[in-house]
Amino acid sequence: MKKRYITGFDGLRMIGIFAVIFYHIYPSIFKGGYLGVALFFVLSGYLITDLLLKEYKTSGRIDIKAFLLRRLKRLYPNMIVVMLLSTLYMYFFQRNLLNEMRMVFISSIFSVNNWWQIAKGGSYFAKLMAEAPFQHYYSLSIEGQFYLFWPLIVIVLMRVFKRNRTAIFNVLDIVLLLSFLEMTLLFKAGVDPTRIYYGTDTRLFSILMGSALAFIYPSDSAERIKLAKFDRWVFNIVALVTMLVLGICFFFLPDQEWFAYRGGMWLFSFLVCILIAATVHPQLLVNRWLSNPVTAYLGSRSYGMYLWQIPVLTFVELKLAHPKSLPSILLALVILFILTEATYRLVEVPLRRITWQQIRTFYTEKGRRYFLGVKLPITLVTGFVLAVALFLVFTSPDKSKAQNAITDQLKNNEAQMAQQSKNPQPVTTGTPANPEILNKYGISQEDYDAVNQMKVAILGDSMIAMTYNDLSQVFTGAVFDGATGRKPSMGLEMVQETVTQHPEVDHLVIGLGINRNEDQTSLQVSQIDQIMQVAGNRQVYWININLDKSQYYWTDEVNKNLTEADQKYQNFHVIDWYGMTHDKEDQYMTEDMIHPNDQGAIAYTKIIVEALTKK
Repeated sequence: MKKRYITGFDGLRMIGIFAVIFYHIYPSIFKGGYLGVALFFVLSGYLITDLLLKEYKTSGRIDIKAFLLRRLKRLYPNMIVVMLLSTLYMYFFQRNLLNEMRMVFISSIFSVNNWWQIAKGGSYFAKLMAEAPFQHYYSLSIEGQFYLFWPLIVIVLMRVFKRNRTAIFNVLDIVLLLSFLEMTLLFKAGVDPTRIYYGTDTRLFSILMGSALAFIYPSDSAERIKLAKFDRWVFNIVALVTMLVLGICFFFLPDQEWFAYRGGMWLFSFLVCILIAATVHPQLLVNRWLSNPVTAYLGSRSYGMYLWQIPVLTFVELKLAHPKSLPSILLALVILFILTEATYRLVEVPLRRITWQQIRTFYTEKGRRYFLGVKLPITLVTGFVLAVALFLVFTSPDKSKAQNAITDQLKNNEAQMAQQSKNPQPVTTGTPANPEILNKYGISQEDYDAVNQMKVAILGDSMIAMTYNDLSQVFTGAVFDGATGRKPSMGLEMVQETVTQHPEVDHLVIGLGINRNEDQTSLQVSQIDQIMQVAGNRQVYWININLDKSQYYWTDEVNKNLTEADQKYQNFHVIDWYGMTHDKEDQYMTEDMIHPNDQGAIAYTKIIVEALTKK
């Protein structure tokens, strides 16, 4: 039976890939762009199941080996090339991103990347793309697991239920409902939902929705369904409204909103099913709406665009002075399209179409002559480059132990601060200094006494949490509040809470700025102004940041805003951590090149003491 190519599906692919790309570029605008992945899941479930059912209907069997080979040729060459070429780039221009590249590669090859990312505890929703240029590969692994098991499951279902597709549809509905219920039950407000977002079990319902639709509404049967004029008009209206609702979801369904996990993704997937059903039917207008040369071009290259999007956006983000400016975004998109087109023409299409017969022609005399004369030099150079990249992948550093140690220390320190804050007490003066403490931090008895006669609150993000043990040895009577991941937008509430509970505080030491706001902006002048209003006449000492050797780029912007505040307010003072540690990061910082190591924590404490006692 000849397969009908449904051109409108390219339009759906284009919508999906653009939603995902712009979600990563403008997350504050395209709040629901992540749903583009759900669109791909539903569409993939429908297409794969429809293809398998056609084969089963025609021959009474499914050639699983041939199916998997087609999937391998379709997905793996481009995926591997993107990882290897990105590895070469990172080696020469951004080596810190090579961390754990070996596991990224292996987990992606074996289609378990999503579970590996869950196990290592990363967050998809930090939206700091530089943390993981391949974090989006989680979805490829979910689909890879589906491809691996689904053909056999289809065979079993068809035989157990004796080709009763309605019964199979009902069974799949029950399974997808269980998947959705698991997502709903696992979601907890205020808790990072990465585990739910990455899990095969909790995302399976989108794929199964498309699969279930294929059982009761296969594309070949849709062709034979004749619709009256009124019915066509009604269904066209339904399809148009569905497209509008999907568009609204892309803009107004945030990725960590409770509704997304307790009905939103399910509803979105269901609407995609409606749109697929309307696109499949040849008498409806949806296929025409979604079919044109632009959608055909972009839809056919959506896979490559998906692979390249975060690596390109990451590299641009790290190398351009103003990565969020319109010229930078346009440059990133141009690079994305060029790389996508190159790998599409040179890798994806040729290897997808290659056959054993073509391979065997190389063993003929004519084939050998052509190969040696034309393709051998190109093949040798390409093979050498990819081999070098593969070597770099498997020799990439694994800093997971060091990162885990940092995480453990932060958790322990935060737990100690939380214990202190359970029973807030008025700030008191410190106790007499231990000579070992004075010697350790290189401070005088006079300065130690001075800072402990002040009523000090030391507040901020993980920089404060990381150095808490050292700070608390010197600032024995201070109030501490440091939290991992605290954004500048949370600074106002942090200061308000402190001055309310401890009105006697007269010195605020603030370490805030290494993280970005929800809208991906760094510490803003307006946020500093708000905090200064709450601080009133208190002396505010704000510690600037040094992220120059990390994967983050907003050091200059944050420090510039702090310098402006220093000039604007008489009671505002900048503590120059950047000046102390610039070009000395290996001496003062941990593996992440963000937080102070043991020596850095001592220096961090000392520089605060010096700032507060400066004559």
